[in-house]
Amino acid sequence: MFKATAIGLSLAVIFTSFPVSAQNNLPSATLAILDLEANGVSPSLAAILTERLNQFFYDQRRYRLVERNHLQKVLREQSFQHSGLCGESCTELGKLLGVRQLMLGSVSKVGNLYSLNLRLVDVTNGQIRGMVSGECRCSEEEFVTRLSRQVAGELLSQAPTHPDLAHLRVISYPPKAEVRLNQRLVGLTPLSLADVAPGDYQLEVRQADHAPVQRPLTLVAGESVSEVASLRKYKGYGELEVSSVPMGASVYLNQELKGVTPLTLAQIPEGDHHLRLTLAGHRTTEQRILVFANESAREAFHLTSLLPAPGRVKLTSTPPGAQIILNGVERGLTPKTLQIPAGWHVLTLEQEGYESLEQQSVYVDSGKLTELDLQLTPRSPEWLVWTTLGVGVTLIFASGLIQRRREVARGLSLAGSD
Repeated sequence: MFKATAIGLSLAVIFTSFPVSAQNNLPSATLAILDLEANGVSPSLAAILTERLNQFFYDQRRYRLVERNHLQKVLREQSFQHSGLCGESCTELGKLLGVRQLMLGSVSKVGNLYSLNLRLVDVTNGQIRGMVSGECRCSEEEFVTRLSRQVAGELLSQAPTHPDLAHLRVISYPPKAEVRLNQRLVGLTPLSLADVAPGDYQLEVRQADHAPVQRPLTLVAGESVSEVASLRKYKGYGELEVSSVPMGASVYLNQELKGVTPLTLAQIPEGDHHLRLTLAGHRTTEQRILVFANESAREAFHLTSLLPAPGRVKLTSTPPGAQIILNGVERGLTPKTLQIPAGWHVLTLEQEGYESLEQQSVYVDSGKLTELDLQLTPRSPEWLVWTTLGVGVTLIFASGLIQRRREVARGLSLAGSD
């Protein structure tokens, strides 16, 4: 059995390097696979089988596994001794590793009979949640490659599902097909997923050169669901043309980036496919398309902008013909209607002989017409008068006021009489 000694201060190191939550709050899908005991076989064979079990459970995506090197480090530092049994020490080890379940077992050989025994232990109460054994009179290679996977699969099927979550098993013909839930890759068939959140999903099973299988799926807490997908091999290929307004959208076919619109794709396997278009500032567009062998499919998309719709501003002035300067850019002469982005803008009107209408803040509503009728003020006349007094030159500037013109004229008259 496990023996725990010298825990003391070294626990602080373990918890720092591998954070552990409170025992009652541990995720139920955490698992540590202990090294198998070797009885009548070499330690290297037991180590190989342990590694294969880690790989098997990782591929199933049903548990989050403790990395093996870390596990061995904890066992060494805490002086745990493994003799194939698990009692109260399982709870202590589970706390150190931050897991809810441990898997342990043994591999043995008598004559040419190989045996593999595995059990799954809940560290919160020490109860065995699953126990399986398998044996075969076979070569060592067959024992490692075939029997280990078979026994591990049986153990996995015995493990109960968490009462608040669901269990999903997916099998396909042929096997090794991709399994996606709501477009997210979760593993390859045959696949067993425990602790899946209940709810509605879109299940997709696909394999190269085969028509994908898609179907809606509802998972209920505490229940197990099995899905079988028979994949039909493609008989031919077609062509797909994709266009969009505006152009330049990224095209994804079955989650794989293929290029940007306009785009022509050749050698598309016949059958149902998932098409997705993305473009910055526009809503992502997705749909299923059907491609037939030796035919060309055309798909055209009008992408919806995520930006507010532009507005319009109608500018008139008295007098007309004023230069429109919007946000520092000349936009023509009044009267004129402009389509511009919704929001605040800076407007300036300029016309010869009139005071400039400077830096007017104008707000344009999305999708609406804003009308502005602006009155320009005539500029006061200005002139320069030159006169010669002796050898000097005097410059007189008049601002245009009648009274000022009279004063200047009177001054010039007096100067002439001298």
